[in-house]
Amino acid sequence: MVCALSLATASLTACGSDKVVTVKTIPVERSIPKQDGPRPLNIASPKYMVITKDNFELYRDKLMSGAMVIVGMSQEDYKLLLKNQAEYCRYIEQQKAIIVFYESNLIDPIPVPTPKGT
Repeated sequence: MVCALSLATASLTACGSDKVVTVKTIPVERSIPKQDGPRPLNIASPKYMVITKDNFELYRDKLMSGAMVIVGMSQEDYKLLLKNQAEYCRYIEQQKAIIVFYESNLIDPIPVPTPKGT
């Protein structure tokens, strides 16, 4: 109640004054620092071998000595693995394009129009 009364009093006293309030708009340059990119990937490629009944004997000695293990996967699952890898690559490329777009707008900001008469 006291707050509303004081605001009403302030507005009544300001109405009777001859002071002119001038509002001036000034464009402000933004200063957003460009961040460094992430550390590059360091991924080693595994060696894939296709072992069938026709070439099993070639890998048998390595398998029996413990120098090699067999990880099984169906052909359909292998195709799914390849499709997933392609999907990861597509997603990363799209994210890189978004990053490039925003970084280029930070480097070359859109000019702010200046008011006429200044």
